[in-house]
Amino acid sequence: WNWEEPVPIDDQTFIRRGEIVVGKESFSIIAATSARMGSVASALLVSKLISHFRPRFVVMGGICAGVKSKAKIGDAIFFDPVWEWPCGKLTAVACGTYLEPAPHQINATEFLAARAAELVKDESLPSLVTQRWKGKAGQNSPKFIVGPGASGSAVVADNKTVDAIKLQHRKLTAVEMEAYGVFAAARDCSSPKPSVMVVKAVCDFADERKNDGWQAYASFTSANYLAIFLEKYLPTIKPLCGT
Repeated sequence: WNWEEPVPIDDQTFIRRGEIVVGKESFSIIAATSARMGSVASALLVSKLISHFRPRFVVMGGICAGVKSKAKIGDAIFFDPVWEWPCGKLTAVACGTYLEPAPHQINATEFLAARAAELVKDESLPSLVTQRWKGKAGQNSPKFIVGPGASGSAVVADNKTVDAIKLQHRKLTAVEMEAYGVFAAARDCSSPKPSVMVVKAVCDFADERKNDGWQAYASFTSANYLAIFLEKYLPTIKPLCGT
C-alpha cells in the first residue's frame, strides 16, 4: 500500500499516508493508532482525523475477545451492530448490585454489511489468509464472520461477565473496547459523514485463560481481511461512501 514514514498532524498524533491501487483507480489512505485503549480514546482520534482529512470511509482493525460458540481464534469479525455493554442503571438487589442494561446500538452501513455478507461466502479466503501468515497459526483457518460486537471500558477476563453481556444480544460474537467510539464519532460528526466499518479478529475468549499469546496472529488476520475487503470493493463503494 506504499506506506510513507510517520508524520505529525498536531502535538501528539502521528499518521502514515498510503495508497491503494485497484484496477485503474487510486485511493488515498491515512493510518493512525490511538495512544490508549477504550471508546473515549478511539472516538477522540477518529473525530480528529475526520476534522483534518474529511474522509469518505473510516475503518478500524485490531483484536477482540470472541464468544466461544460463535468464533474461533483468528476469526475476523465484521461488527454489526455495536453497542456499549455497561450502559444502563445500577440497581441494588438482595445479592448486591444489578445492571439494568439500556444499550444504544449502532448498525453497520447497509451497503457495507451487504458486501461483508458476500465475503463470508468466499470459501477460498481462510486458506489464503493462513498461507500469508508465517508464524504459529490457530487450529482452524481464520474465517470472516458478520456478528454483533459489544464495547466496554474494561478488559474482560470473566465468563460470567460475558454471559451477562450475551443477555443484551443472543447472537453476541465479540467483546472489545473501542468499536462503539469509532461508530459514534463517525455518526455524530458534521456532514458529509464518513461511512464506517470495524473488523477485529479474535485473540482470546475473555475468560480466566486470557493472555497475549494470539494477539499478533489476530492482528494479522484482521489486517488481511480488511485489505481483502477494501481491495475487492473500494471501486464499487466509492460513490456510496460519505453520503
